Amino acid sequence: MKLGHIINTVKVEENPNLFSLQEITLKSMVDAKAFFKQGKVDLFAIQEGGTLLGHTEINSLPSLQQSVKDFLPDATKPLPLIQEILDAAKDHIPCDYLVYTNCDIILTPHFYESVAYYLKKGHDALVINRQRVTITLDRVDDLPAIFADKGMIHPGFDCFVFSPDLLRSMDMDSICLGIPFIGVGLAHWVFSLSENPLFLPNANLTRHIGLEVMPPVDPVLYKHNRQAFNRIKKAIPWKENLHKFPYALRPFPKNLWRWGLNPSLSTRDFFEWKLWNWRRKLGFSLNQKRWNQLK
Repeated sequence: MKLGHIINTVKVEENPNLFSLQEITLKSMVDAKAFFKQGKVDLFAIQEGGTLLGHTEINSLPSLQQSVKDFLPDATKPLPLIQEILDAAKDHIPCDYLVYTNCDIILTPHFYESVAYYLKKGHDALVINRQRVTITLDRVDDLPAIFADKGMIHPGFDCFVFSPDLLRSMDMDSICLGIPFIGVGLAHWVFSLSENPLFLPNANLTRHIGLEVMPPVDPVLYKHNRQAFNRIKKAIPWKENLHKFPYALRPFPKNLWRWGLNPSLSTRDFFEWKLWNWRRKLGFSLNQKRWNQLK
């Protein structure tokens, strides 16, 4: 099995705090690669304005050329576009399965081993939620304590494993990183297009430093991403595939309760799906009664 893992990295002058956390992530990726015995994994970084320096085991892809400012000139930050990152993966990363994570998502040493295990069990996509650990563990030397910390569950989607074939159909419009709706958009595509996806909300495979779940965000960029997500959702066959989404097959109203609690899922979508599904079943039943009259 050949895995390809891509992350978007930042330069120290762009975001010193995120750059510091990113160093922990990169070290964890290299360590997990060394631990991986079931196949091969290639690590890739992509960033704006140059290549990643100081990490010989991580391949640098051609520099990013766009940012959200190309679509929203008044944006306060030139945040990268997830679609450009996915396009780079499609063009430059030959693999059986692609892994995408944010640059502040730390991998446990057995991450790739566990990913390979679940894929070999017949799942063709994984969505893995992180565990939150205390902000005081913020150095590369703290990795042992980061893994020893039990962590707290996080509802957001920030780690995806899927077939690169999906990239031919996925369109993330102008959604930018660092703002909500990137994980929601990717989750909608991955759950909808994969045959047998697996959601792992508490698998102890990734860590994130910091306990805050919903930090404040730029309202202008939030609105931009929300509008972009609403556009791409029209092209995603999510209604036909919502049974593959988290909690959907739990008994009603337990599934509604879970959807309502998770900030990454839309309760309105759940009701829209339920109504659409009931209409289909009613239509089938009425037509069957109609056809029975032809006996």
